[in-house]
Amino acid sequence: MTDIGLRFTFAFMPFPELIRRALAGSLQMCAMSWNSGPDGDFYLSLAYGPNASQNNDSRFSLPAYDEVYLRQRGMPDGPERLAVMAEAQRMMLAYMPYVPHVHQVLNDVTRPWVRGCLRHPLLELRFLHTDIV
Repeated sequence: MTDIGLRFTFAFMPFPELIRRALAGSLQMCAMSWNSGPDGDFYLSLAYGPNASQNNDSRFSLPAYDEVYLRQRGMPDGPERLAVMAEAQRMMLAYMPYVPHVHQVLNDVTRPWVRGCLRHPLLELRFLHTDIV
């Protein structure tokens, strides 16, 4: 950033304070981490204009995007909805209200005698229903 003439300082704070400032719209830049939900709608909701005081921390507002987002919400799962979601994704990539920077891949390795070792899809709870036979 110095090479292009930008100077800034980082403010380190407890997570609750970060959330408070994000909801108040007083952050210029921050790094957040999200776990995905059952489908891509969660990530698309991060740029939905009316969510600006909820999970749209960037305060992104584009009526054309909002229309596409609402259209896919009312559709059943299938190729048509995926096509509309891809259109919303292209708009997010064009305007870039968020910059994705990490994609975490997790692997679990178990032995054949371990049963029920499943990761919870949202909470990342492991070994919740594990049994050793």
